[in-house]
Amino acid sequence: MNNIVYSGAGICKYSCSLISNWLHRYKKCNRTIYCIPGGKGSDILENVNGIVINNIIKNGGLYLGICCGAYLAANKIHFNNSKKNGLGLINIESYGPIYSNNTAYKYNCLSEIFNIQITDIVSGKQYNAYYNGGCSFNITPELIVNNNDRYCYKRSRYYDKDKIIIEANYSNNLPCIISKRYGKGVIILSGIHPEHPESMCNKIFDRIIFSYTNI
Repeated sequence: MNNIVYSGAGICKYSCSLISNWLHRYKKCNRTIYCIPGGKGSDILENVNGIVINNIIKNGGLYLGICCGAYLAANKIHFNNSKKNGLGLINIESYGPIYSNNTAYKYNCLSEIFNIQITDIVSGKQYNAYYNGGCSFNITPELIVNNNDRYCYKRSRYYDKDKIIIEANYSNNLPCIISKRYGKGVIILSGIHPEHPESMCNKIFDRIIFSYTNI
C-alpha cells in the first residue's frame, strides 16, 4: 500500500527523509500509512488538512505520529508552557518534553537527539530508543485496554473503539507508544524516533503495525 509522509512547512527534513526510508519495511502492510514525523507543531498545524487525515484513517488507513506527529494527534497539546488544540484524532492530551538533554531544542535538527531506554509492554524487554523532545499522553484509566484483551481489541470490529492500548513505556513508566482503532483504521503514536539509524525499536513497531494488518 501507499505511504504518505507529510513533508511540508514545519517538518524536520532529516526526520522526514529517514522515516520515508524506514517505512519501506512495511510495504506488505495492507493499509495506507499516513505519517507526520518530527518538526515544529505550530507550523504543521497551519498546513495539514485534518479532514483529509481523518478520512484516510476512518476508511482503513493507519496514522503514524512520530514525536511532533504524536503531539498533534491529540485533542489538546501541552508543550513546555504552551497549550493549543491538536488535530483531535484521539481523545487524549499530549504533553512534554518528557526528558531534557540540557541543550537548546532544535525543531529541524536531529543532531540534538539522545539515547534512552523504553520497555515493550508485551515482552517486558527494554530497547534503545532515540528521543528529541517527545511527548507522553494523559489517558483516563477506563480507556486503557487490559493486557488480556489486546488481541480481541485489535481483531474484533465490535470492541469499543474508544479504548487505547499502551504499547511501550519510558523508563519513568509514562506511556511512550500507544495505539487505537479509529473507524476502519488505526492510530499509532510514538514519543520516540524509531527511524533513527541507531534505534533498536523495530521489533516493537513490527509487532504493533502487523498486529493491525489484514483486519
